[in-house]
Amino acid sequence: MLLTIAEAIWQDVTPLAFTSALLHAMFYFYIAYALIRYMFADNWVTRDELFATGATFTVVVWAYAYVYQTVQFIWPDSFTIHGEAGPGVRSWFELLYLSVTTMTNTGLSDIVAVTPNVRSFVMVQMLSGILYVALVVARLVGLTIMRFNR
Repeated sequence: MLLTIAEAIWQDVTPLAFTSALLHAMFYFYIAYALIRYMFADNWVTRDELFATGATFTVVVWAYAYVYQTVQFIWPDSFTIHGEAGPGVRSWFELLYLSVTTMTNTGLSDIVAVTPNVRSFVMVQMLSGILYVALVVARLVGLTIMRFNR
């Protein structure tokens, strides 16, 4: 929280913005891990676990947006928008848009990763999005069927 406030005050300090984005990404991945552990802790599907399913998906989307922001500091001009002259620095909201369209596998994003390094991060997000939906849906359906069979 302090880094976010400092980042708002000193907007042009790259090391501060990089550190903030990196710590935000780590924090959101940790929260996603904790939520997944919570969902898989018992053998009953409750309303809390259904809410945790959506919350986890959202938290992972935010985490990847911060990963993209961090990567943008390491490899400048990593992202481009169709119709623009060339790659440039993208805002966090544009990177969130990329993360949402990647995680939902809609592929509607007009923001594109240009460099191979950054494309590898996008591919990891694609795979994690598919695996998350497959694992969580399979578990919820399996537990629901077990509940009805009892």
